[in-house]
Amino acid sequence: MKSYNYISIIVALILFIFLSEYNLMAENSEEPNFEDSLTEDYLVEPLKGIFQTPSKIQFHLVKNHSNDSKELSYASDDEKVIKKYARPNDPDFYYLVKKKPDLDGKDIIEVKSSFEEYGRPVIKLYFNDDGKRALFELTKNNIGSQLAIVIDDIAFSAPSIYAPVNDGIIIINYNIGSFTFPRTMTINYLISNKQKMSFHIVEKEADSVEGIGEISNNEMILRNPIDSKKAVFYKLKKANAVSGGDILDSNCLFGSKDYLVIMIEFNDKGKSELLKLLKENIGKKLALVADNIVYSSPKITSDKIQGFVHFRIEK
Repeated sequence: MKSYNYISIIVALILFIFLSEYNLMAENSEEPNFEDSLTEDYLVEPLKGIFQTPSKIQFHLVKNHSNDSKELSYASDDEKVIKKYARPNDPDFYYLVKKKPDLDGKDIIEVKSSFEEYGRPVIKLYFNDDGKRALFELTKNNIGSQLAIVIDDIAFSAPSIYAPVNDGIIIINYNIGSFTFPRTMTINYLISNKQKMSFHIVEKEADSVEGIGEISNNEMILRNPIDSKKAVFYKLKKANAVSGGDILDSNCLFGSKDYLVIMIEFNDKGKSELLKLLKENIGKKLALVADNIVYSSPKITSDKIQGFVHFRIEK
């Protein structure tokens, strides 16, 4: 009988360990659940997906360009016309280049994503010694020309060559929303109607109006979009708001199956007001409001920003 009890205990322990490992693996296999953030650098990581196969990247000197491909139809047998990547509402644009690339990606040894000095997302392509020498010669001999960066016959960027590149690094600056990351009507609406946005400190949030309690004349109650999976109501300060009229630019960064991220840049006045607001409210939440709807409410963890903030918008 005792032997039977020991066996039962051992089997139970094995099952417990197995189930624990299974749950851990299941948790780790899920998509990272990033919290809302105003400043996190993880926002730029998906950029690398576009350039994840360096051997497919080609570099072509631009011989001519036009928004009408017919104007470039005089291409010779060793030339071709490639299209510039465009968003749905962008006009078409084309480049005339040689069929054979002037440089290819076989000598690219690393692709890194980061933010440049002023907060713009960038991709950096690092070449080995052979690629570094080839890149230097190509750029040295073609000052003033454009160099199209091409993947699968689509030009993702075509920067002008202003000086020889002698460090073996190509830096690609662009707005992430210009590529293949998803955009929704919500994001498009916010971007097109910057003046309707405002940014308020969250005093309290609850899943019902009753849970908010009393409000003063200096406060208001708003909720998240009506079609959200879960209703959330917010008590916001009417004052201390940063106005959307001080937004210089806004762009869709990237998205997952559940959310998108919008990057907002402020002018000097808005930047000053935003920094003051963040500094005085560390630990609280900052609500992005438009048309009396709270679209996002990240926690303020720092006031160390350069005039750019990021908001996660649920789909």
